[in-house]
Amino acid sequence: MNMDTGCLEIVVERKTSALMKILRVGSVFLTVLFIFAMFLFGWPFLFAAIAMGIAGYFIWLECEVDYEYAYVEKELRISKILRKSSRKEIASYDLNQLEIMAPTRSHELDSFHRSDKIKVSDYSSGEPEARDLYDLCLSDGTCLRLNLSGEYAEQLIRIMKQYAPRKVFTY
Repeated sequence: MNMDTGCLEIVVERKTSALMKILRVGSVFLTVLFIFAMFLFGWPFLFAAIAMGIAGYFIWLECEVDYEYAYVEKELRISKILRKSSRKEIASYDLNQLEIMAPTRSHELDSFHRSDKIKVSDYSSGEPEARDLYDLCLSDGTCLRLNLSGEYAEQLIRIMKQYAPRKVFTY
């Protein structure tokens, strides 16, 4: 966190889903299988092994994902951190468009969750039972699912509550 420059950063580790774990193990297994098949049946399996190895690499990258939320002057920037080494900014949201922010299971969000026009972007840890999940809905129909826990998250919620006291709900 660096409040001197008006920046607040929160990093959330995303839990690897069971499907991604299966894909990761499956890609390694198929790569090894194609390598053995190449020795038994010929060179065409070499290309399949290379293709599966490349696919496995990208699956492996997607298995270890963290999200970083950076609040900078009424803007929320979301970055994706792959394998704790490379960072890519994936979205930036103008908080002047804030409609409502509340815990995910809050009744204040009922009308937003019932709407077919709302698009939910999940930048949380991926654990649906987490207590610190918040939905942040914007006027353009975007709804963000965020994990907000810890000291810096409390500061972010406090800042947003000061900015829009009637739109930010906490329990």
